[in-house]
Amino acid sequence: MSSYVSPEHDSRFAERLRERCTAALSSSTDFAALVESLEGADPLAALDTLRGLGEADGELGERAARAQRQALDADCTQPASTLPIVHPLDFHWRFTTATIEHLLGLATEKSSPGETVLFLGTPSLFAAAADLLADRHCVLLDRDQRVVDALGLEGHGEAHVVDLLLGPLPDLQASVCICDPPWYPDAIAGFTGAGARMLAEGGLLLLSFPAELTRPAVDLERDGYLQALGEEGLASVGREALTCRYETPPFEYAAMAAAGLSCPPPDWRRGDLLSLRRTGPPPGPRPMAEESPWAGFVVDQIPLRVRVSAPAMGSELLGGLVPGDVLPSVSRRVPVRDQVALWSSRNRIFSSTEPERLGAILANLAAGEEPPVGVEAQVAEQLRELVRRERREHGLRETGLPAGTEA
Repeated sequence: MSSYVSPEHDSRFAERLRERCTAALSSSTDFAALVESLEGADPLAALDTLRGLGEADGELGERAARAQRQALDADCTQPASTLPIVHPLDFHWRFTTATIEHLLGLATEKSSPGETVLFLGTPSLFAAAADLLADRHCVLLDRDQRVVDALGLEGHGEAHVVDLLLGPLPDLQASVCICDPPWYPDAIAGFTGAGARMLAEGGLLLLSFPAELTRPAVDLERDGYLQALGEEGLASVGREALTCRYETPPFEYAAMAAAGLSCPPPDWRRGDLLSLRRTGPPPGPRPMAEESPWAGFVVDQIPLRVRVSAPAMGSELLGGLVPGDVLPSVSRRVPVRDQVALWSSRNRIFSSTEPERLGAILANLAAGEEPPVGVEAQVAEQLRELVRRERREHGLRETGLPAGTEA
């Protein structure tokens, strides 16, 4: 399943967006309604398309300009963040309530009381299963210790901290497995491989997958993915287009505001649901992904990531990379990501002349240790101010800065 996107694919994708936006504008200039019609397309991509259409003569140009103004002039209050705060590099989008009910309804229909239902990277779904699947054995695998700790199991099922691309897997024979991986080929394949190894023969794997207009060439990605399923002992048995809907997380609100769209639709992101049946023998040992270069720390409930292997850049130990520091995108296709040494929970990114030294300062701060005087102390105070600012933006009350924890 290749992640390569050619210029031709980009051009074809842009033309499809233009056609869809043109059709939508014929009936409405409401920006939220337009985004709803675009099969999972990013509101920022829709806004760029409107800018182009706004240059057209006649009624089309006028309607596109009106929709663009409506999008940019909209004002809304972002919801307060729920704990634990998620980080952009965790690719954590939470399902809407309607999606949770639909997915758990499918799990109920496709399993029997007493059987195991497995949740891969879906903590909000697992939490709701306490009521809706109380007579099943529910198991969650998620890599974020903070998320697992926050669930408060109280006798309902079991949860394990597992990196589904790297870690060993429990020995399970699940009837249903629900997977919500980050929407990139390596992660999708890794989650699928993990799920296949914990499914009973005949078991069903329900997988979220990017919708047609999420990015260029998704249809080719899906075709390549489906062709490779036999290697995992799986067969495709269905697809529900645009079934999975997600709440916009805090870091995405921040990214879109930095791009000029301060009030995106709160649940615009949608994906398809693929149904896969375990038809073959259990697959052999799965390939392991490379370890992440990012080290995670939490300071006063704010997760921060540092990459000591980042290229040494700029003239400051903690320096800027983009205007206003907030990266106006959550996509892995943005080239500046390769230069980032420090990444915050609100999508702020920073470079460093000495990433390893910066990492040591953050580690000390998270452990509650005071750095020595001089540059280290100055950078530690910059990090404290960053944490204070992001706490306010998340809607958290002002506190001191107690020792953090490694994420």
